[in-house]
Amino acid sequence: MSLVLVLSLLASSSRDDIERVSYEYCEDLARQNVVYAELRFSPFLPGRQQPIPGDDYVDAALCGLERGERDFRVKTRVILIFMRAQPENCMDIVKLAEKYRHRGVVGVDMAGDELLPLDPRHVEAFKEAKRLGFHVTVHAAESGPASNVKQAIEDFGTERIGHGYKVLDDASVYKLARERGVHFEVCPTSSVFTNAAAADTHAVRRFAADGVSFSLNSDDPGIMLIDLTNEYEVAERDMGLTQEQIIQSVLHAARAAFLPPDEKEELLKTVEEKIARFRQERTLG
Repeated sequence: MSLVLVLSLLASSSRDDIERVSYEYCEDLARQNVVYAELRFSPFLPGRQQPIPGDDYVDAALCGLERGERDFRVKTRVILIFMRAQPENCMDIVKLAEKYRHRGVVGVDMAGDELLPLDPRHVEAFKEAKRLGFHVTVHAAESGPASNVKQAIEDFGTERIGHGYKVLDDASVYKLARERGVHFEVCPTSSVFTNAAAADTHAVRRFAADGVSFSLNSDDPGIMLIDLTNEYEVAERDMGLTQEQIIQSVLHAARAAFLPPDEKEELLKTVEEKIARFRQERTLG
């Protein structure tokens, strides 16, 4: 189970490239025994000429995922990203989400430099996405302050926070996040690589100790040359999480998946069965 963060699709310059990357991503998931993943990307390139239209980016990615799901028997969904530096594209992204809802687009996100000022167009796009029934997650308190988490909760209606490590800097915001049941998408390798957190004092240790809902994710596999298995190893070896805490994170991830109730229940059942087999094999081993 993974809520995988993938931003490298935009490095591709053609429909065929994007479809191939998405298809092979499913193959990689199957190799790691992942049963469900959420792929996220922005359909618009920042700061350079767009090689193909944003609509084609989304369609090509979905084509690859659809083929990959059939061939490798994994389940995927897509989250489209608003970039902080590109507020002019936000409403277009909401329209793309609505257009491709029936093919697996389930939510929106906001990513980019947290120190950039928020634009009213970001706020309006989130409001429209919520009105249309899309799920919301927001990159916040990775490089920016804990107040960004509060803003994401109160102004954007976020259900999940990407990273969120600096939420611990403000006890009142951390309390708010816990009271609202916000899920934290933790990315072990990238958080250390970008100096967002140190391994030996990582916020995930506190999340686990406090019973906060969090998951372990690979951000970004194509850039960091990592996979979900690697992230589990880093969390245990470098950050001090126990195997039981990692197992709980997998269950948290399933419960926080952007799926309708019946599909989420089915996913949770599958994950619980796999965990039961793992525990049995560990006992016998």
